[in-house]
Amino acid sequence: MAEQPRTFVPAFLGALPLGLVRFLRARRKLDRARLLAMGVGEEHRGRGLELLMYMALSKACHAQGMTTGEASWVLADNHHVNAALSRVGGRITKRYRLYSRPVSCG
Repeated sequence: MAEQPRTFVPAFLGALPLGLVRFLRARRKLDRARLLAMGVGEEHRGRGLELLMYMALSKACHAQGMTTGEASWVLADNHHVNAALSRVGGRITKRYRLYSRPVSCG
């Protein structure tokens, strides 16, 4: 394979799952970030740490060329996080709801 590097690379890429190949190609074009999870322990809340974390995250994302982002799974009644996101320019664009209902057998 070392003697034929030009044939090795396409063969290697062909062996990868299609989604991974597409991601590797597109990662240079990424301009959005998604925050999956972040939290501050209850004993440290209300001291502005959330805002500092968001600001540091925003700075790191901008350094990577990302211009927008999404914070997923922030509950509607999580007033502290929603207020901190609002202070750094965040706005709600989507809402997801979970419903439950008892199931009866018979």
